[in-house]
Amino acid sequence: MTQYADKTKLLAKYPVFTDFTDDEINDALLDADALIDGYLSSKFTIDPDNIPRVVERVACDLACYYLQKSNLQAQAEESHSKLYNDCVKVLKDIANGTITLFEPIVTEESSGDFVVISGAGSFNYMDDI
Repeated sequence: MTQYADKTKLLAKYPVFTDFTDDEINDALLDADALIDGYLSSKFTIDPDNIPRVVERVACDLACYYLQKSNLQAQAEESHSKLYNDCVKVLKDIANGTITLFEPIVTEESSGDFVVISGAGSFNYMDDI
């Protein structure tokens, strides 16, 4: 399983969780990673050294949701459920291609071949003509 965010990134975005234990934070981050993998792993292989910012943000937001939920912060139920639902929508949009994870890569090649870069790797268009 890929780690999409860490404690430092989570606390930078949500400093309210500084009083939580490392175990609580790590469990929430692992739950977030598992949900992200569930939506994206069949479509993408994400380089752990180059996590797209949108995926990192979703990981932090999901961890926030799991921390709030596990600590029964009922007063935040509606807002953190919306946060969860928004994250799931983003993951579905990434999985179906509505949101792209990677910037298009334009390269100059002396052969004149057209290369398509996708989340699943590269495909040399000219090899199939």
